[in-house]
Amino acid sequence: MQISIIVLTYNSINYLEKCFESIFNQTYKDYEVIFIDNFSTDGTYERIKELKKNKDNVQIHQYKNCGNMAASRNIGIKISKNDYLAFHDSDDFWYKNKLETSVSFLKNYDFVYHNFKILNEATRENLKKSYRYQIKKNKFEQLLIRGNPIATSSVVCKKKINNFTLNFTEEPKLMAIEDYDLWLKLAYLGCKFKYIEKDLGYLLERVDSESKVKLNKVHGYKIIFNKYQKNLNKSLKTKALSLHRYRVANILFILCKKKSINFFLSVLFKKSFFKLKILSLIKIIKIKLNLKNY
Repeated sequence: MQISIIVLTYNSINYLEKCFESIFNQTYKDYEVIFIDNFSTDGTYERIKELKKNKDNVQIHQYKNCGNMAASRNIGIKISKNDYLAFHDSDDFWYKNKLETSVSFLKNYDFVYHNFKILNEATRENLKKSYRYQIKKNKFEQLLIRGNPIATSSVVCKKKINNFTLNFTEEPKLMAIEDYDLWLKLAYLGCKFKYIEKDLGYLLERVDSESKVKLNKVHGYKIIFNKYQKNLNKSLKTKALSLHRYRVANILFILCKKKSINFFLSVLFKKSFFKLKILSLIKIIKIKLNLKNY
């Protein structure tokens, strides 16, 4: 079972040695590696060329994606020669048994994902337990209602699932959750998901980009919900909307703690934002702050 590993890089020179170690120390060896570099300016491209010497299963391409990671991943998918895919970002790290463990399930499943530790980039402190769960029956409804449990770097899957060739959504407004949109498509098509309930790697969370990513997710959730709500009955639609509202409010709460109430209000009243009930948001914030009086 041959795998194509697609690695995205942009100004990643400080992570490349670890990235190569992560991939080439795998116990499973039947793979090719495709680097898609977004025209880095820090010597990343040149360093990859040095590190890949004497490795005939590595190729590197440059592609200007204007910040759209989905576009780069799709280029990698088009270039790939194999029927199975894995995704690796330059600042992620796989444990050496990640591929071998994942591949062992692919005879019976289309799509395998697993737990990841989430570490602070600067301190390497374990920040939080990742939000993961097994996608079971009623896969589409479960994903839409409960949210995205899948880190892209944890995925090993078939390139073609139920006659659909993997293709990430390149819509700019979904740049922070383009993977979630693809998982929903796959679930709707009847994809067989397998969740491995143990850590097989870690993700680094960058403090400087966290707020921007979270804010992009706020707007992305609205688009996702509007796009797929027609496929839910009235009861599930109400449940999904409530949970999406909570999810968005939770993101805003985190951002508000780090910035200011003015920032919170400026986001809340943007036209593109959910038509959330302010009182519902206030209740959530009061609960989180353990306040009895507003």
